[in-house]
Amino acid sequence: MLLLNDLLISRHYSLLQNFTFFYSDKRTNMLGPLDVDLDHFGVSSKFGFLPDQYPLQSLPDQYYAPWEVLIRQLSNLIKLRVLRRKIDVMPILSTEYLTSEREWQRAYVILSFFTHGYIWGGLVPSQVCSQPEHSLTHP
Repeated sequence: MLLLNDLLISRHYSLLQNFTFFYSDKRTNMLGPLDVDLDHFGVSSKFGFLPDQYPLQSLPDQYYAPWEVLIRQLSNLIKLRVLRRKIDVMPILSTEYLTSEREWQRAYVILSFFTHGYIWGGLVPSQVCSQPEHSLTHP
Protein backbone atom coordinates (compact mmCIF):
# COMPACT_ATOMS: atom_id res chain seq x y z
CA MET A 1 0.00 0.00 0.00
CA LEU A 2 1.56 3.27 -1.08
CA LEU A 3 1.14 6.44 0.89
CA LEU A 4 -0.68 9.33 -0.71
CA ASN A 5 2.59 11.28 -0.54
CA ASP A 6 4.40 8.51 -2.46
CA LEU A 7 1.69 8.53 -5.12
CA LEU A 8 1.81 12.30 -5.49
CA ILE A 9 5.60 12.32 -5.79
CA SER A 10 5.52 9.47 -8.29
CA ARG A 11 2.86 11.30 -10.33
CA HIS A 12 4.87 14.53 -10.16
CA TYR A 13 7.98 12.79 -11.53
CA SER A 14 5.89 11.22 -14.28
CA LEU A 15 4.49 14.61 -15.32
CA LEU A 16 7.97 16.15 -15.29
CA GLN A 17 9.34 13.35 -17.48
CA ASN A 18 6.48 13.77 -19.98
CA PHE A 19 6.93 17.54 -19.98
CA THR A 20 10.69 17.23 -20.52
CA PHE A 21 10.18 14.71 -23.35
CA PHE A 22 7.53 16.81 -25.09
CA TYR A 23 9.42 20.08 -24.86
CA SER A 24 13.00 18.81 -25.11
CA ASP A 25 13.35 19.86 -28.75
CA LYS A 26 11.65 23.23 -28.13
CA ARG A 27 13.58 24.29 -25.04
CA THR A 28 15.72 27.35 -25.25
CA ASN A 29 17.85 28.80 -22.54
CA MET A 30 17.29 32.53 -22.69
CA LEU A 31 20.01 33.18 -20.12
CA GLY A 32 22.63 31.10 -21.87
CA PRO A 33 24.64 28.45 -20.06
CA LEU A 34 24.72 28.87 -16.30
CA ASP A 35 28.07 28.67 -14.60
CA VAL A 36 26.57 27.22 -11.42
CA ASP A 37 27.04 23.86 -9.74
CA LEU A 38 23.39 22.88 -9.26
CA ASP A 39 24.36 19.88 -7.10
CA HIS A 40 25.86 22.27 -4.58
CA PHE A 41 22.37 23.70 -4.04
CA GLY A 42 20.54 20.36 -4.17
CA VAL A 43 18.92 21.23 -7.50
CA SER A 44 18.53 18.72 -10.31
CA SER A 45 19.00 19.88 -13.89
CA LYS A 46 16.22 17.45 -14.87
CA PHE A 47 13.69 17.78 -12.02
CA GLY A 48 14.49 21.09 -10.35
CA PHE A 49 14.10 20.88 -6.58
CA LEU A 50 13.04 17.22 -6.69
CA PRO A 51 15.90 14.72 -6.45
CA ASP A 52 17.00 12.75 -9.52
CA GLN A 53 16.10 9.47 -7.80
CA TYR A 54 12.66 8.50 -6.59
CA PRO A 55 12.23 8.73 -2.81
CA LEU A 56 12.64 5.56 -0.79
CA GLN A 57 9.45 3.57 -0.28
CA SER A 58 10.71 2.38 3.11
CA LEU A 59 13.77 2.58 5.31
CA PRO A 60 15.99 -0.47 4.69
CA ASP A 61 17.12 -1.00 8.30
CA GLN A 62 14.63 -3.08 10.32
CA TYR A 63 15.45 -0.92 13.32
CA TYR A 64 12.98 1.61 11.86
CA ALA A 65 10.17 -0.94 11.42
CA PRO A 66 8.03 0.75 14.13
CA TRP A 67 8.00 3.93 12.02
CA GLU A 68 7.25 2.07 8.80
CA VAL A 69 4.43 0.02 10.33
CA LEU A 70 2.79 3.12 11.76
CA ILE A 71 3.17 5.25 8.61
CA ARG A 72 1.48 2.56 6.49
CA GLN A 73 -1.55 2.73 8.81
CA LEU A 74 -1.53 6.51 9.22
CA SER A 75 -4.80 7.43 7.50
CA ASN A 76 -6.78 4.75 9.34
CA LEU A 77 -5.22 5.67 12.68
CA ILE A 78 -6.18 9.32 12.16
CA LYS A 79 -9.66 8.34 11.04
CA LEU A 80 -10.13 6.18 14.16
CA ARG A 81 -8.56 8.93 16.33
CA VAL A 82 -6.00 6.54 17.84
CA LEU A 83 -2.82 7.91 16.25
CA ARG A 84 -1.82 9.88 19.36
CA ARG A 85 -2.05 6.78 21.56
CA LYS A 86 0.04 4.77 19.10
CA ILE A 87 2.70 7.48 18.92
CA ASP A 88 2.72 7.90 22.70
CA VAL A 89 3.76 4.26 23.13
CA MET A 90 6.09 4.16 20.13
CA PRO A 91 9.73 3.62 21.14
CA ILE A 92 12.22 6.47 20.83
CA LEU A 93 14.46 5.57 17.90
CA SER A 94 17.90 6.93 17.20
CA THR A 95 18.93 8.32 13.82
CA GLU A 96 22.32 6.61 13.97
CA TYR A 97 21.31 3.92 11.46
CA LEU A 98 20.33 6.39 8.73
CA THR A 99 23.24 6.11 6.32
CA SER A 100 22.27 8.09 3.21
CA GLU A 101 20.61 11.34 2.32
CA ARG A 102 17.63 9.43 0.88
CA GLU A 103 17.18 7.62 4.20
CA TRP A 104 17.32 10.92 6.08
CA GLN A 105 14.72 12.35 3.69
CA ARG A 106 12.44 9.35 4.22
CA ALA A 107 12.79 9.67 8.02
CA TYR A 108 12.03 13.39 7.79
CA VAL A 109 8.85 12.74 5.79
CA ILE A 110 7.69 10.04 8.21
CA LEU A 111 8.31 12.14 11.32
CA SER A 112 6.69 15.17 9.68
CA PHE A 113 3.55 13.18 8.92
CA PHE A 114 3.52 11.78 12.46
CA THR A 115 3.87 15.25 13.97
CA HIS A 116 1.17 16.74 11.75
CA GLY A 117 -1.17 13.83 12.45
CA TYR A 118 -0.45 13.96 16.17
CA ILE A 119 -1.23 17.66 16.44
CA TRP A 120 -4.23 17.88 14.09
CA GLY A 121 -5.55 14.29 14.10
CA GLY A 122 -7.85 14.60 17.10
CA LEU A 123 -11.00 16.48 17.94
CA VAL A 124 -8.85 19.36 19.22
CA PRO A 125 -5.22 20.23 18.43
CA SER A 126 -2.66 18.68 20.76
CA GLN A 127 0.79 19.53 22.04
CA VAL A 128 3.44 17.02 20.93
CA CYS A 129 5.49 17.51 24.09
CA SER A 130 3.01 15.92 26.48
CA GLN A 131 5.90 13.81 27.80
CA PRO A 132 9.50 14.96 28.36
CA GLU A 133 10.89 11.96 26.48
CA HIS A 134 8.53 11.65 23.52
CA SER A 135 9.18 9.62 20.37
CA LEU A 136 8.54 12.66 18.17
CA THR A 137 10.72 15.11 20.07
CA HIS A 138 13.75 12.86 20.66
CA PRO A 139 14.42 10.73 17.57
